[in-house]
Amino acid sequence: MKKIGLLLLLALFTANVFAQEDYEYDYNYDQTESEYQTEEEPERVAIRKPIDGIYETTHNRHREPISYVHLREADAMWSKKIWRRIDLREKINHPLHFPNKGSLIDPTTQGNWLSFWDVLFMSVDSTEANPNPLMVYFDEFCNIPISYTEFLSKLGTMQRIEIRDPEDPSIILEVREEIEPLRKSKFLAIDMKEVWFFEKQRSVLDVRMITFQPMLWKEPESASIQVEGLDDMIYDEVPRGVGWIHFPEARPVLAANDAFNTFNTSERKTYDDIFWKRMFSSFVQKEENIYNNRDIRDFILNGMDQVLESERITDEIRKFEHNMWDF
Repeated sequence: MKKIGLLLLLALFTANVFAQEDYEYDYNYDQTESEYQTEEEPERVAIRKPIDGIYETTHNRHREPISYVHLREADAMWSKKIWRRIDLREKINHPLHFPNKGSLIDPTTQGNWLSFWDVLFMSVDSTEANPNPLMVYFDEFCNIPISYTEFLSKLGTMQRIEIRDPEDPSIILEVREEIEPLRKSKFLAIDMKEVWFFEKQRSVLDVRMITFQPMLWKEPESASIQVEGLDDMIYDEVPRGVGWIHFPEARPVLAANDAFNTFNTSERKTYDDIFWKRMFSSFVQKEENIYNNRDIRDFILNGMDQVLESERITDEIRKFEHNMWDF
């Protein structure tokens, strides 16, 4: 009986050894297959637009923005400039952020639906399909345009590329710098400048957006400087603007592109509708003031006090409209 037991144990041990060898062989085979799949695939060309529904969506394709009511200087009794920031991480602002796959310079579609960033980026570039590109300006006054090359340089980080001699790697043949674009997930805010005014002709308090600037979360420029012994330092990302856009110039483009409706996808709305109907959440960064239009954070350091000051400015505008009426 002991001999039979020893034979059974030996048989089980031998089977286990062969099973482990087979597993290792299969694992190596899977690795080979995965490496084979990483080879470059042939370029695929679309023969038609994406099929993403039961009918063709043409309602907003040729839509024009709603015209502003004519405003005379004599009818504007009161006005105030406000600078706001739209934080795209808030849930109500997600239609302006998603889809956020891929890099900033590679437009990605989700069916026939383009993200807000892709609409702007494709409108800035000049192509045969876009003979009148959207202008990007140096500052909020929109009088000094920047070139397309300078605009692209703000969409990423500068990388130093060294081309070495294949025979002697210690010899550098060429050194050039290229822009490595950021991911769309780094587009997290929109800074906007608007004017609130009271028009006596219609007896209404109205608001009009003047300019806006997309903000990217990037590492500070000092992070690119390597210090001996401090290579493992962690730098906090800070918001960086990519250039100001005159909102009335962008409205025809925004009005012709659909935005995602989280409640009913059959009810088409555009990106211009989001700003026209103010379907977003934002907070005040500063108001027009005598102190060089300083930001709230320049004279209030506490974060909670900054929020309270922002709410105070918003509440003053509401009270002004309310006090214009007699009951």
